Amino acid sequence: MLVSLSNTVSAEAAIGPPIGGNKVEFVFDDPLEPGDPVEVKITWWIDDNDPCGDGRPFSLHLALKDSDGEEVADWERHKPSINAYSYTFKDDELLYAPSPGAYDLDVQIVAKNDSCNRLVGNSGKTHPFLVASEGGSITSVPEFSTIAIPVAVILGLLFFFNHRKRKKS
Repeated sequence: MLVSLSNTVSAEAAIGPPIGGNKVEFVFDDPLEPGDPVEVKITWWIDDNDPCGDGRPFSLHLALKDSDGEEVADWERHKPSINAYSYTFKDDELLYAPSPGAYDLDVQIVAKNDSCNRLVGNSGKTHPFLVASEGGSITSVPEFSTIAIPVAVILGLLFFFNHRKRKKS
């Protein structure tokens, strides 16, 4: 079974006007276990208010970081000149799932437009990425508010209807 996880984010520029945003898709067999192949597709767009045109070519850099912030060496990729708004790491560039745990994929996209002779944008965001233990899966724990808010609403409704019932009698 193929699974595609995507995370669309707005860009925060470190240099020059921002790239409009980027979307990262991971495609892999579910559950993802150590050593499994992972196809990574990155799509990005330029802000329409950019006075320098489309800002090609792009430079793309990927780095996978573990929970301690250390880079996973086999995941570092750099593409210096891409003349499109999308790139997929697949086939001979396939990435393989590291040891079990939670990771962040750091994506850096830099555009340079020669007609402006300056950087058009720089987008750097991290995207969460989970690897299951061999033969198992990672169980996610819901946030407190995900459970507390519905419980509070139900209790509030019970108290409200109980109050109305007592008021009528």
